[in-house]
Amino acid sequence: MATLKDVAVECGLSLPTVSQIFGSRSHLFSEETRTKVFEAATRLGYRRHIGATNLAKGKTNTIFVVIMQGGDKLATSDHINSFIGFSEAAAMHKQQICLANLSEQNLSGDATLQTLLGEKICDGVIFNIVMQDTVMDEIDALFNKEKLPIVWLNTPRKFNAVCPDESRAAEFLAQKLLQHGHKHILYVGVPMGIHFSVTARPGFLREHFKRLGGETFKSIDNWGRPECFRKKLKAFFEKPGKTTAMVLYSETTLLPVFAAASESGLQMPGGFPYAIFDMPIDISPFSIRLKHTGAAPDFRHLGRQAVDLLMERINDYRDIPSVFVDPIYADTASLK
Repeated sequence: MATLKDVAVECGLSLPTVSQIFGSRSHLFSEETRTKVFEAATRLGYRRHIGATNLAKGKTNTIFVVIMQGGDKLATSDHINSFIGFSEAAAMHKQQICLANLSEQNLSGDATLQTLLGEKICDGVIFNIVMQDTVMDEIDALFNKEKLPIVWLNTPRKFNAVCPDESRAAEFLAQKLLQHGHKHILYVGVPMGIHFSVTARPGFLREHFKRLGGETFKSIDNWGRPECFRKKLKAFFEKPGKTTAMVLYSETTLLPVFAAASESGLQMPGGFPYAIFDMPIDISPFSIRLKHTGAAPDFRHLGRQAVDLLMERINDYRDIPSVFVDPIYADTASLK
């Protein structure tokens, strides 16, 4: 196999000159000289070894995306759109994306973390996972010690994170509710969890709804067994009182809400005005059948922003204020 030195001998130029032409300084040489080098390389069958070039530069041109173990969750539209965003931004930055799993149950002994921290296999890491703040602080400390930049996705940390702007989403829904005359609403939530949106969405919605002139804000949370949740919803539909519209935490609450409405003699959608935070987008099967007022995280843009922020940290290792990304809005007849 021909080497760079063979190419230099073939075209009668010095090795440093040929090396620079194949590197990032080819613009310093004339078109005639560059053509001479490339033609010599073609005759000899020389192929540039990108891995060796990157090794010499101390770079791998590789970004790792770390997810929590549980591959069944990767088929969701939010993950797929995030990965599309990762790929688009990585191509722009001439990076390659690798995927890895992380076990929260055995963080200190996790093979993924040990490999990322102990071996020079990437230039930075995006953590696309949800964890307790104390666990994320521990990971931050480990990577800061090794000067390996990381970015958190979908987590509202002060620095080095890219997150959906749940406040803007809640404000949009509150505005639409009041524009359609709904001053008495019901929020349908989910069981408490570690994801910030579980408390952020009702908190921001209540704040904006009251600020803009809303009057009554009630809530039902999906606690306990599914049949208990359905009974609560059915009781509401049978006696809604002054409540004229509802807001759902996400598309995961659509089916129990629609089932309870049907048991109460209401045909959904259309039987009771509603809006939703996570509206189905793109490849979600619901998007074929349902159209509703909603404000959903733009996961594709979140993925692109995460790569952009990480590249900024790779090029200048420092803490960077977190980025909050506007949601995708949809305004339909579901609130009328």
